[in-house]
Amino acid sequence: MNDLSHDDLLRQADEQVLRPCVDVKAQKPVVYASWSGGGLPGIDMHAGVYKALCEAALVPSYNSGTSAGAFLAAAASAGMDPVEVCNFISFLSDSDVKQKRFLWKLRMPWVDSFLRPDPIRGLIRGFLPDYFHFMDQFNGRLSIHATDEKSGKEYVFGPPMDLSGEKVLLEDAILASMSISGIWPAVKMWDRFHYLTLTDGGTVANLPISHHFATLADVILLIVADSGVDSYQGDENMLTRLLRNVDYCLSDQVNRTIRRARVIYGHKVHVLRLPFETPGGALKWDHELICKAYEYARGYIDKFFGGEYVTTGAE
Repeated sequence: MNDLSHDDLLRQADEQVLRPCVDVKAQKPVVYASWSGGGLPGIDMHAGVYKALCEAALVPSYNSGTSAGAFLAAAASAGMDPVEVCNFISFLSDSDVKQKRFLWKLRMPWVDSFLRPDPIRGLIRGFLPDYFHFMDQFNGRLSIHATDEKSGKEYVFGPPMDLSGEKVLLEDAILASMSISGIWPAVKMWDRFHYLTLTDGGTVANLPISHHFATLADVILLIVADSGVDSYQGDENMLTRLLRNVDYCLSDQVNRTIRRARVIYGHKVHVLRLPFETPGGALKWDHELICKAYEYARGYIDKFFGGEYVTTGAE
C-alpha cells in the first residue's frame, strides 16, 4: 500500500513530469498543445506563448482549444506567423469585441445575452487566414471544444467527433467555444437529428484534451491561461464573490484535468501555467500580457526542453 499523502503524490508527480522528455536538439518532436480558456486576457497570453513556441521550433502539430484557447489553437493549426498574430491582437480594443444590446438591462427577462455576437464573429473572421473556412480543412489536426447547453456535456468539433459529415464553419466552432452564457448568445447548429445549442467550452472542458491527439504526440503541452482566484481585487461585493467562486470551480476543473493527464500519459505531459492575474476580468484586454507570457514561456522552454531558439524576425 502507498503511504504517501495526496499532496506528496502531487508533488512527486510534479517532480517527475518536469524532467525533459525530448531532446529538442536531437530530433524534432511531435507536439500536441492544449490551449485553455481565459477570456480576452487569455488570448493575449496565448499569443505570447505561441510566439515563444514557434521560435523554439516547438510548433504544435496538433491543437485543441477552448474559448480563448480555440482562437489560438486555430491560428497555430493554420500555421499563422506568430509576429502577425501578436501584432493583430495587440491593436485590438474592448470595443472591437463588445457591443451591448439595446436597453439590455430592461430586457433581461427576454434576451439571452447582453452582448451582440456580430463584433466577435467579425473579429474571428478578420483574424483567420482567408483560405481557412471549414473545420475539415485542418485534416484532423484541430479540435475545438464547446458545451452542449441542453445536455451539459462537452461537444468537440474535430476528431474523433463530427457533425455527421456536415461542413462546419471554423468561425462558428470558435464562436460557440467562446460564447459565455449570458454574455454572448449560444450558437445553434444542426447535428444529425436535432439542433445543438452550444456555449462556452470552459464550462465543462476549460483545459481540453483529445486522447486521439495525445496518443500521436511525443510532447503534450498543457497551456493554462486562466486567471488566478485572487485576480478580483477591491471591496467584497456580490459580483466579485460570484466571479471568485466561478474561478475556484474552473481552477479545480483544470487541476483535475492535469492530474488525470499525468496518470494516463506520464512523462509526455508538460504544464505551462501562466502566473498572471487579470484584475480587469475576462472581458477586458491586457496586451502587456503578450510580452509577459512570451518571456515566461521562453524561460520555461529553456529550462525544461533546452531548445535553441530559431529566429523568426520577432522582437
